[in-house]
This record gives sequence, C-alpha cells and structure tokens, in this order.
Amino acid sequence: MMQEEVITSPHPEQASPVGEGEATATEAKISVLSEEDIPLHDSEESVEKRYEENFPVASWLVPGGARDAIVALYSFARHVDDIADDGALPADYRLKKLQRVEDILTGKYRGSPKEWPQWLMNYFQLLAQGKMARRHGLALLKAFKQDVTMSRYETLEELLDYCQHSAAPVGRAVLELCGEHYANIAASDALCIALQLINHIQDISEDWQERQRIYLPSEIGGAGEEAVIQSVKDGASSDAVHDTCQKLLDEVERQLVLSADLPESLQSMRLRMEIVTVMNVAMQLLVKLRKYDPIATSVALTKSEKKSALLSAIFRGLWTGFDGGKHHEKPKVMREAIKKSSFFIGMRQLPSYRREGIFRLYSFCRMVDDVADSGIEKPVALNALTQWEMDLEVIYSKQLQAYPRHPVSRALLPVVDGFSLPKKQFDELFQGITMDIEGEMLRPAWPDLMRYCHCVAGTVGVLSTRIFGCRHESSEKAAIALGKGLQLVNILRDVREDARRSRVYLPKELLAKHDALTLSLGHLVRKPYPAPIQKTMVELAERAEQFFVDFDQHAQKEASFLAPAMTMKHSYQQLLGKLRREW
Repeated sequence: MMQEEVITSPHPEQASPVGEGEATATEAKISVLSEEDIPLHDSEESVEKRYEENFPVASWLVPGGARDAIVALYSFARHVDDIADDGALPADYRLKKLQRVEDILTGKYRGSPKEWPQWLMNYFQLLAQGKMARRHGLALLKAFKQDVTMSRYETLEELLDYCQHSAAPVGRAVLELCGEHYANIAASDALCIALQLINHIQDISEDWQERQRIYLPSEIGGAGEEAVIQSVKDGASSDAVHDTCQKLLDEVERQLVLSADLPESLQSMRLRMEIVTVMNVAMQLLVKLRKYDPIATSVALTKSEKKSALLSAIFRGLWTGFDGGKHHEKPKVMREAIKKSSFFIGMRQLPSYRREGIFRLYSFCRMVDDVADSGIEKPVALNALTQWEMDLEVIYSKQLQAYPRHPVSRALLPVVDGFSLPKKQFDELFQGITMDIEGEMLRPAWPDLMRYCHCVAGTVGVLSTRIFGCRHESSEKAAIALGKGLQLVNILRDVREDARRSRVYLPKELLAKHDALTLSLGHLVRKPYPAPIQKTMVELAERAEQFFVDFDQHAQKEASFLAPAMTMKHSYQQLLGKLRREW
C-alpha cells in the first residue's frame, strides 16, 4: 500500500497583480525589502477567533472527515485577513505580505516550503491534494488587498462585488471540502454574502475606529462618510445612518431568501444541520439588527438563542432524512458504476486523495463519453458536447468567480488545480468523442484508429499519471501506450455491441488483409464470428499486446508511481486471453 506523502511543490498559475497605492516615507523604506525580509507569522489567536464568530465554524455537526480541512481553510482566511487589518504596518508592507501569499499559491515564489508558517502549509496541502480549488483563496486575497487600498463604498454594487470575493469563495470551498458538488452554488453565494453584510453592520464602530473603513454604501441611505464618523463619535446612529443600515438589511433579507434552497441540495445530513444553524442565526441577527442600533449597543445572540437555532437545525435535518438532498442519488450511482469498472481496479492501492482525484477525473471523462454513446441525434449530441467543453473552459479560466455548470465538472476543478492537469489532454479527449459522434469510426484507417485511441484513452492515461504523482516524460509515453492497448482490448470486447450502433472500429487495413472488408454489420453480430473476422481480431489482439510491451519499457523509471496502471494492464491481459479463447 502506497503511503500518503506531503506535497510541498506549488503548481504555477497566472494571477492578476493588484496595484499598490502611494507610499509614505516609511512605506518607501519597506518597498525595497526583498521577499525574504517579509515574514508570514503563525498566530494562535487567529485560529481561536473561530469560537468568537457569530456563526459556527467547523462545529461538531460538520462531517468528521472535513472538519480539520475546514479549520485549515478558516485559519488561512483569518491569517490573511489579519495581515490586511494590521494597522500597525504600512499599507505597502501589508500588500507585499499578501502578494507573498499569492505568489506561493500560484507557484511564482520559489522559496523553500520550510519557510512557510503552518497555517499556509496546511492550506496549501489541501490545494495540492486536489480537495479545494485555488481560485477561492486567490479571490480572498483579492478582497483583502482591496481592504488595504479601499476604505469607502459608494454603491451597493461595489459592496456586493467585494462580498463576492471576500465571502462567497469560503462557502464554495467548504462545499468542495465536504464533497458537496451537487449543492446549489447560487444559494451558497447568497448565504455567504448575507453573513458578510451582517458582519459589516455589526462592526460599523470597530471598522472605523480600528481600520478607518466604512462599508455602508452612501447611495442607499444617504449616510456619507461624515455622518458615519459622527455617529461613531456620538455612540448612536443618526437618522441617515439608521436608514442606510435598514436598507442594507433589506439586502440581507433578499440574500437569505435566495439562499433558502441550499440545505435541501446537500447530500450530508450533518452539513445540512450546520448550514441551517447558520441560516437560523442569520435570521435572528437580522431581526435584532432591525430593532437595535449596532453603534449604540453590541448586537449578538445570547446562549439560549444560539441553542434554539441549533435545535431547530437538528430537527430540520432529521425531518429531511438521512440520505441527503435532492441530488444525492446521482453521485452514488456514478461512484458504484466506477467501482465496478476495470478502470478502478488498480486504483485501490493509491492514497485516498489520489484515488479521489482519479474518481473525479474518470467521472468527468465518462460523462463526456456517454454523449457519444447515448444514441441521440448528431446535432443534439454535438450541442451536449459543447456544453461540456464550455465547462472545461470555465475550469481553466483565470476568472476567480467563474464556476462550472455541472456538478461533475465542479468536482474536477480542484483536481485540475491540485495536480496541474494539462488542458491539451482534455481537448484531445473531446476530439476523440467528436470522431464517434460524426460517424468517423466505421472501418477506420489504421492512423485514424490510433489517433482515436490516443484521444479517448491515451489522454486519460496521461492525466492519470499526473494524479499518480508521475512527472517523467517516459511515464507519459507509458500512459499513451497503455491507453492504446486498453482501448484495442475494449474494441475487441465490444465488436457486437458496436456493430449494433453502426460502428466498426476494426481497421480497414486488417479487414482487407483477411478478406473481411466486404462483410456487412450483420456478420459482426453473429456467433461465432466468421473466420475472416476472427483472423482480423487475432491480429489486432497482437497489436494490443505490443502496446503492453511498450508500456513495460517506458514505465521502468517511475514504476512505483505506475503500480495502479500495471495492475490495470494485467487485468486487461487476462481479459484479452479470455476473449481469444471465446473466439
């Protein structure tokens, strides 16, 4: 059994730079510091702040397997937020520290991981293991850089855009860590935005006194900067500030309405209870903030009110059942189908996070392949394939808020990030599926058949080697050879089934060689096969065996990483032997 290893090598990804503001004399001295002079400290207080939050963070309700990961996510968010909020440091220095974190996440910083603080190492480990997309952390960094450079919000649109980067990514990351790829993302975003707006209203005084920031948009209630500052000095909201808070609470209420469908879209009953608890707390705070002045008094829930929110959530969770939300059947069916497939046989020996990565990759590839095998008309099939291609473009997009349409694509996103899966292989996979849809696979020429096998199987092999941990060029060659060999065996296994779909993958050169080129599709569904077809299949089986030999030769340099692939090869060799005996 392979041991789980610590991954410390970041994968490069292009990031959008954030501009720096004007530097003071002190900041000018800071600006000449090298990256090595900018420490990223650990802070016990940052992690402990989760117990002071309005809303539960990784409580006992959260599925146990995800709790530590969510704490690592919170620790990262809390530490980088504290960097942005550290008023004792010049703005330029804080921006450089935030940029250092971004450079580490995107692979631009080449320093030793031994220099990283534990909170950053823990977070990066989640990314490198394909458990969470990198773009969520980059979105947070964008928001926190904005905190350093922007302290006023004139419009509600500006504030909502900030919340879309400072809050919504946390919800998306939590759902990914919990495997909730079928969750209602729009509802999750709305809930996170509502929570962020509530915090802004609660913290009006603190934000101004400690950070000189004002998050109340002046356009929605007429409370400009002077009115807010004067209210904080007076210890009570003026009429303009009160009206602005009430209108911002209207937006909170609207966002909470938009979030209503989130719990029922979740598979995990425990996570559903956690989310409902959060929603209940938010509703109670909304009521209190309508009633009390957040500048004149601290608006928070009592212990009994929090207990009530929890009990209500538990009741709702039990009421909706133990088996998950509205979409829970689909991932279960897909997972069981994959476990029974030949592809999964060799994957059991992988570390859990690599095995999960392979599962998600195969789920995506299978869904795409099903488009060609669904029997639908060609225009409809091509349109469906285009939808998957659009999801792929979103996965590789540099837009921080871009998110795939389909849950299977969402599950693939952090895997592509964590294991640096090259887009070229996916593009070629789509080319192979298109060949099927267009009807090109009817007694193809040998070069076309090899191209097809590379596209639909060799590409998946190359992507799999990345997840296995391979990096040597020879392993890619091994994967391509194995993919072609496996695909030829699949072709030999499915001759009758393919003929019923008006497909013949047997190459025309071999068919002509054995006088089988003129045989009809009807001959291919008979038992036993006609002698010319048998001879063609025997020779194609020999070609498959040669690809297995090529795999063995190329796999030697990283044999330990390719152990799952070797298991698959042995399994297919046994299948090939069985097929030969049946012919």
